[in-house]
Amino acid sequence: MLNPAIAWALIGTLLVLLELTTGEFTLLTMGLACWAAAAVALAGFSLTAQVAAAVALAGGVTALILPWVRRRLAPPATPTPVQSMIGQPAEVISPIADGRAGKVKLDGVVWRAESDLPLETGRRVLVMEVSGTTLRVLPEEPVSAPPSWLSGGTTHASPPVAPPEGSPSMQEPTQPT
Repeated sequence: MLNPAIAWALIGTLLVLLELTTGEFTLLTMGLACWAAAAVALAGFSLTAQVAAAVALAGGVTALILPWVRRRLAPPATPTPVQSMIGQPAEVISPIADGRAGKVKLDGVVWRAESDLPLETGRRVLVMEVSGTTLRVLPEEPVSAPPSWLSGGTTHASPPVAPPEGSPSMQEPTQPT
């Protein structure tokens, strides 16, 4: 009759070798459980203890370790077509202004588009949100500052001018005597 420890070890080795063909870790878990049962059999415990060791190891690995391993080895989630549109460049083909929607072309497809900013035809924009068949867009480049007549300021601000060298404001401070 075959020694139980050798039988468990042979079954475990066979399962581990079969695992190499599947790559999904179930047979590996069962193979390791059989090796644990072989170790218990070598220690002289009963068949009930051997089976209990195999079940405990297989159950523990399956419940605790296997989900973590599968998450770590799983391919990254593939974005949906809608998610992949976010951040993509498009071109305005019908102006967007005064709260009215316009049209943009994204990857050769014309979409209805809205923006909080007025955007003229030909302007490059980025898709920020997709809502049904409407894209929310913003310009690729920042919008220039509003004209001075709109903000009430002057159009040319003069930069600060440094005083000539040697003037009192450029000299080292002196201590009062």
